Amino acid sequence: MVLSLYMTKDAKLEYKGKSKDVYGLPNGNVLLVFGDAFTGTDGKEDPGGNTNVGVKAGLGRKNLEITAFLYNLINSELGIPTHIVSVDLKNNTMEAKRTAILGGGLEFISRNKVWGSFLKRNPQAKEGEDMTDENGFPFVEVSTKDDLAGDPIFTREQLINRKMLSAKDYDTAAMYTRQITKYLTEIFKQVGMELIDMKMEFGKDTSGNLLLSDEISPGAMRALIDGKLATKDELHNRILKYKPLKKAKPQVAVVMGSDSDLDVMNGAIQMLDKFGITYEVDFVSAHRTPEKVTKLGNSAAKQGLFAIIAGAGGAAHLPGMLAAETVVPVIGVPVVSKSLSSDGTDALLSIVQMPAGVPVATVGINRAENAGILAAQIVGASNPSIRAKLAAYKKELNTMVYNKSAKLKSVGHEEYLKQRGKKKHAQN
Repeated sequence: MVLSLYMTKDAKLEYKGKSKDVYGLPNGNVLLVFGDAFTGTDGKEDPGGNTNVGVKAGLGRKNLEITAFLYNLINSELGIPTHIVSVDLKNNTMEAKRTAILGGGLEFISRNKVWGSFLKRNPQAKEGEDMTDENGFPFVEVSTKDDLAGDPIFTREQLINRKMLSAKDYDTAAMYTRQITKYLTEIFKQVGMELIDMKMEFGKDTSGNLLLSDEISPGAMRALIDGKLATKDELHNRILKYKPLKKAKPQVAVVMGSDSDLDVMNGAIQMLDKFGITYEVDFVSAHRTPEKVTKLGNSAAKQGLFAIIAGAGGAAHLPGMLAAETVVPVIGVPVVSKSLSSDGTDALLSIVQMPAGVPVATVGINRAENAGILAAQIVGASNPSIRAKLAAYKKELNTMVYNKSAKLKSVGHEEYLKQRGKKKHAQN
């Protein structure tokens, strides 16, 4: 094979892998040369396997093409950084930032459905059983790349105790894995496939930044087409048919310091959906990703955002830090911190007690739905259609109270309480 122009006498082979060779480049980056070998288990092709079982002409180029396509989408649509610098499809090569793979070779495996090795380890489960949570995020587990040991699965605590990676790196990589998988699940749906599971790797560059690394190719995922497992060629062809839809410009940003806040913040999202307001959602930590706070604050007005809804618990610095960085109204949502066994008062006081000149419109503890309504009112100030929807919503609330009043008078307060108690019990 004729290699890329990068392949000068100064490029040195550093590693011969199962599907890629890695060369060191004079500029400090690496050159990945994609080969045509594929992996499997017991001599058969299998996304869960790590042993070479065969070669297919042109497979390396297809894997590189899919990786470049998906990594570009993941970076542009989700803002998750990747190690890709440039791609040369003609020569099956990718220039990438040099990264140290987490744990020396950990694979983050996301599962939408019970399948493969998970079913073998958990025979009581049913093949195809849904494994996503209430918000549509997949189940994530982590394995080491160890063929002799059968790629054992390790818990978060085991990996941290063994000093294979830090708690921060584990949590960030797991969060990225969930976001990426949920996003790709929707892409697969649009091209007639159902994503079952996939695996990915993360590494840290020389500056300590966590990056999506290695590759995400058809050999690292499973999907169904009309109930049958898709082949690598089918995965390749269908994925490349995806055309990103032109998104409506977001009017509101909904951000939170941790994925554990998403349950609460979903109340704001549901209200924005109700009033037909476009929005973007992201995890932005005041302490762990201060650069994202600054970026959002500085760009909010330029993006045309009408408001930012920011949820945080504990010290709850996120809303205030955003308010300091932008002229766009910031609505703070104090979130109860389960890890601190807090009732949310600490977060409420942190958000509401802002110094003069830097206001944050603060709603009640866990009252994200009110933040969504307030954001709608801000957008509605210059949008008659939104104002009309808000007026209709107020009328709904008015009617609801009158209906409850009529029922109270009809059945009496004791029976009303009994029925209300039964309803609560059923909801729980």
